[in-house]
Amino acid sequence: MRIAMLLPVADCPATRAYALWTRSARDLSEALVQRGIEVTGVPIQDAGPRQPTYRSGVIGVESMLRLTHVFQNAENFDLIHDMIGFAAPSFAGFIKSPMLSTVWFDMWQHASDMYQAMNQQVFYLSPGEQDRKTGLLYTDTLPWGVAVRSTPFHPSPDDHLVFLGALEAKAGVEEAIQVANQLGRPLVLLGTIVDRVFFDRQIAPHLGAQLRHHEDPASPEADRLIGQAACVLHVGNTVGMKQLALLDAMARGVPVLAIDDSHGDIVVEGITGAQFVHAEAAVAGFEQVIGLDRKTCRNRVLQTRALLDMVDPLLHVYERVIVQSRREEHRPWGYYVVLADEPDHKVKRLVVYPGKRLSLQRHRHRSEHWFVLEGEAMVVQDDEEVRMLPGQSIEIPKGCWHRIRNPGMENLAIIEVQTGEYFGEEDIERKEDDFGRAPPSSL
Repeated sequence: MRIAMLLPVADCPATRAYALWTRSARDLSEALVQRGIEVTGVPIQDAGPRQPTYRSGVIGVESMLRLTHVFQNAENFDLIHDMIGFAAPSFAGFIKSPMLSTVWFDMWQHASDMYQAMNQQVFYLSPGEQDRKTGLLYTDTLPWGVAVRSTPFHPSPDDHLVFLGALEAKAGVEEAIQVANQLGRPLVLLGTIVDRVFFDRQIAPHLGAQLRHHEDPASPEADRLIGQAACVLHVGNTVGMKQLALLDAMARGVPVLAIDDSHGDIVVEGITGAQFVHAEAAVAGFEQVIGLDRKTCRNRVLQTRALLDMVDPLLHVYERVIVQSRREEHRPWGYYVVLADEPDHKVKRLVVYPGKRLSLQRHRHRSEHWFVLEGEAMVVQDDEEVRMLPGQSIEIPKGCWHRIRNPGMENLAIIEVQTGEYFGEEDIERKEDDFGRAPPSSL
């Protein structure tokens, strides 16, 4: 298996979470190599300080040349795995090798239109259930992990707390400062200044012994400050890459005091931290959180979100995408896979993209039986139109004008069983077609 991996690289990452994303991408590529996979790592450098490629879509000249070289030589790879954001999927329409793109919520929110436009040409991989967005056609969900085994464990914390988000309005930093002040604990703000006016007005005047700011989220000092913290103060949800920052802290034995009620499986009550709906409740629950066993906190991440445990599931995704792309016969409306081809019958699995429809057609030498597997179908049968849902089927006799349309937002999948004396594509007489294809057959 020959894989090209497009790896994000940042000399000055915008956030702790993005720093960990670049680390995990690199570590994962190395783990695949150790498993005997032929991996070509292609580093794609951010255009400038605190300008992640997934947000700006801008990359430097050297990185653009690397990216262009990969796509010019795409036939040398069985699969291209994109982890840099929307700059790469835009090339997918020009290559034959399949592209798998890991899409965090952070990436989607900066380029949702582009991702949806490439829905039919890129295989999307979600790093978590919370990161899946309606309208994108995902091939799978693979919860992302962190390098627990190589992350140092800190059994004995200091007094300070840490905040890991970007420093801007509505990012939760003011609530975190409020909680730390009420607890009488020092707080370290470990994040990038995104809004300089906000920082100068709301944070800088209060810096001192009880409130410190460390701006480089990827430095060894940042690792030390997190590992020795009594707990992480987190405000808001954990959709997107920010969950990596929390998982990394937990892997160091640091529990999370979360002010929010939508953390899913990231913060496990009584094991890796606790979550509260408002700051007052968080203050009241602080002793509960810092009293948690730090070794148990680390082990939870080791058991459920270790990066090395992703290797086998990821290889299965690779294999499935490669096989599927080789077997598929693509059409403007979607694609089909031939499941059986015998003298007296032929079986296909058809996938119709949202909003697409097949031509209005009939056959002279075969009848068809359609069974809906998933999605919603509108079936034209001569002068009637029938709505069909999963589990329903319909017969299409010889000579019947018919077409199928997908009116939904998700893919429509059906099983088509053909019976008769001839199953070739020539036995298609088209009356109407959205794509200007061949005139009616003379068979």
